[in-house]
Amino acid sequence: MIDRFILLKQQLNAKQPKPCHRCGLHYEDSKKVCPHCAGLSERELEALIQRKKAMIRGNVWHMLWVFGALSAFFILLFWLVN
Repeated sequence: MIDRFILLKQQLNAKQPKPCHRCGLHYEDSKKVCPHCAGLSERELEALIQRKKAMIRGNVWHMLWVFGALSAFFILLFWLVN
């Protein structure tokens, strides 16, 4: 059982993607060039990076909204129970 766990951990570590030095996105080691930014001009690369930042910002705001809504729900629930 422990041997299977060690083998699985080694396989997962071997398949970790590496980050691109140009765009920052991750891609597989088996590929020689980044599929995200290969062939993009500097203007297109900047647009890609801006879309990535906007997506991350949107995800953070979404998680904050969900956390706030859950907090309000549990506060209301606690208030109704007591």
